[in-house]
Amino acid sequence: MAWKLARDGHQVCSAPGNPGMAMLGGVFDVASDDVEGLAKVAASKEVDLTVVGPEIPLVAGLADVFASRGLRVFGPSKAAAEIEGSKVFCRELARRHGVPMAEGESFDDPDAAIDFARTVAPPIVVKAEGLAAGKGVLICGDHSDATRAIDDIMRGRAFGSSGSRVVVEEFLEGRETSIFTLTDGDAKVVLEPAQDYKRALDDERRVRNSLVTRRLCSSQPTGRPS
Repeated sequence: MAWKLARDGHQVCSAPGNPGMAMLGGVFDVASDDVEGLAKVAASKEVDLTVVGPEIPLVAGLADVFASRGLRVFGPSKAAAEIEGSKVFCRELARRHGVPMAEGESFDDPDAAIDFARTVAPPIVVKAEGLAAGKGVLICGDHSDATRAIDDIMRGRAFGSSGSRVVVEEFLEGRETSIFTLTDGDAKVVLEPAQDYKRALDDERRVRNSLVTRRLCSSQPTGRPS
């Protein structure tokens, strides 16, 4: 995004940035979840528009803090960002509004989650409820894998507090399409559809979830089940 903004003629500064971004403009050593620090940088540098990339600062309310200080920001409010920050909230919202999605349930008790997983035909999808930097979705080849995944997430805290609850779902086979819409609450602009497939192995092979392969889960197809 920094490269594209710079290419389109904008003066760009990034936080926390990286060496590639440093070639495009100023880089400030402020963590992406340091909302107060980011607001101070935006104000002191008289930034016209802040474009937010990661989910964590949005879920933490960065857009709300910026708006309260008269700083223009491109990103949803804390309330709107909950659809990304909580898979349970997302499921409940979809259910209320009749949006089709994979059959499944959410749990805050690991034993109840394991019992439910045994009723789902493999492969079984187990999701950490909160943000996990794209690593919180495990596709389990059988019920034993699903049990280990639930234990790892909820008892072993493989994803920290994001694993206090889990979602257990059926696996949906097929193409994933992400459709992004920009809106101010009234008007909307629908962008071009996008597809994002991640694999850790060659030839479209998936990493089977287990205690041994858990550390490879960052390359699991996090978007395929929905």
